[in-house]
Amino acid sequence: SRFGELSLQAYRQPAYVGTFYNTSRPALADAQIRQALGRSIDRNAIIHDILRDQARVEHYPIPSGYAGFTNQALRLQYAPDEARAALSNKFSQRLKLVTANTGQYPATANALSESWRKVGVPVDIILADTYSLQQNYIRPRQYDILLYGEDLGGDSDIYSFWHSSQASDPGLNLSAYKNAQADTLLEQARFAKDPAYRDQKYAEWTKLWAQDAPALLLYSPYYLYAHTVDLSGVTSGNLSSPSDRLRDVSKWALRTELAPLKQKK
Repeated sequence: SRFGELSLQAYRQPAYVGTFYNTSRPALADAQIRQALGRSIDRNAIIHDILRDQARVEHYPIPSGYAGFTNQALRLQYAPDEARAALSNKFSQRLKLVTANTGQYPATANALSESWRKVGVPVDIILADTYSLQQNYIRPRQYDILLYGEDLGGDSDIYSFWHSSQASDPGLNLSAYKNAQADTLLEQARFAKDPAYRDQKYAEWTKLWAQDAPALLLYSPYYLYAHTVDLSGVTSGNLSSPSDRLRDVSKWALRTELAPLKQKK
């Protein structure tokens, strides 16, 4: 995009924001219920209304371009009528949705709460500062649903985010997701020496994870970098960290000149 004398470059990041269902809570223990909660949410509307289209829908914890990515796993589509039928009279108590009180989190939490209200699921929103969120909610897993972000980094190793051994603090399995078959697949992929075998195990894990629906990934935000329109040689792509935008800096130029032609002798 171009804004006057500035050009805005959008990079993809291996990070996503999602709703992590606390699967240890009886009300959220059923995968069919979790799938229905996911079908209640219009992710494209959230990206358009709250993120101003500066993000993309994310479906799986292993994004495209990473080892083991598959596009053959279940993708929950927005289907509020179907969700309403599946969720009718399923919740006798209000769910507690916890998130940070900064950035886009409050507005996103409101959008989620309103969507779930329309399908008959009552939700209370709790906004917490960074310290309180970590100490009082995330570490002791004191939430029904957590709206938060995770960063995969430069590797497909998602063991710390989804293996059952990481379901309690200091692990990062925020959904308390536990599935013995899924654990085995993660272990096999993590220690695989053959890339094809590793990719196969990650793909199998993704298909299982999508069916279990321990979380609904909402979006992956773009990293935006503004530079003068006169700058050439800047390429888009994936970033493992913000500094990766400088990896091709040797090719950047504000002005190029042709070398003078030498007369043939």
